[in-house]
This record gives sequence, C-alpha cells and structure tokens, in this order.
Amino acid sequence: MSGIKVTLLDDQDVWAEPIVTDELAALFSYAHQWALVEKPGEAWTLTFSSMLAAMIAGADPLCGWLRTHLALRGIHSDSMTRGHKFSRQPLPPVGLKTTDSFRRAFSKAREIPSHAPADGLAVRHFMAAYAVVPGYHLGDFLRLHIDRRAWCIELAEHLATKFPNENA
Repeated sequence: MSGIKVTLLDDQDVWAEPIVTDELAALFSYAHQWALVEKPGEAWTLTFSSMLAAMIAGADPLCGWLRTHLALRGIHSDSMTRGHKFSRQPLPPVGLKTTDSFRRAFSKAREIPSHAPADGLAVRHFMAAYAVVPGYHLGDFLRLHIDRRAWCIELAEHLATKFPNENA
C-alpha cells in the first residue's frame, strides 16, 4: 500500500512534502474545510484547532477511540467540531498553509515511528504527537477540559495492543 504525497506550506513557501496515509490525508481535508468555515479570511487552514476537530470527527477507528475517550470524561465532540460534517474533498494542488503550531505537532509526529512507515505517516502518529509535544497548547487543552496526560497514557496503551512493534 502506498501513501499520498501532500504539500505543506509555511507562511513563505513549501515547508514539507511528506507521504501520509489516506486516512491522515482525509483528516487534512476535513481540517482545511473546517478552517475555511470557522476562520474565513485566514490563510492558514492546518492549525491546532482544525486538526483537533478533524481528529475528533474523522472516520479512522482511532478517531472513534478519541471520541469515546473524550465522551467518557464528559467532553462532547461538538465542542471541538462545532457540529461540522464535511465530505472528503481533494486537497488544494498548491498545498495547505500550516501554522507554526501545526508544524510543531507534525514534526513530533514524524519523530514517533522508529522507521518511516511504508504507507506514510498515519493518524496514530499525529494523534500521539498532540499528547506528547512539550508545552503544547496547555491553555487550550485546559479550556477544553482535555487531560493530555490521560490521553497520552490511554492512547499509548491502546496503540500498544494494535501496533506492538512500533512506538506509536
């Protein structure tokens, strides 16, 4: 199985052109659409908030795990997704504009696997990065009542059963 090459832009130029799984590309599509609706006029569509909404709304089984994890703690998905449902759209051919915050999480996600996954960076790598980037959006997680430590521990336990031969 081969991954999808995506073009990620910083505020000036191409920042990275990673290979990602189809499932992670689908989250990028959702995040892009979410940001266009929630933050009209802003150029950056891959942000902390848009990717958190995408991870919560996504069809990937791990996104379902996250919804359940949060719901068990009284956190409703709509508080992050704002009720938006989007069908998958092609990613913009010119690339996706990313915030510094997104790039920090993405860089951490690339460090997590011990070797480059054959089908590309996956949802599990990106989701794990949100839980382990030092000092990452602490105020936002607190405001949203998301316990990053619980997320990290329980995600690690869940992934260890699903992917016992890798770090995430």
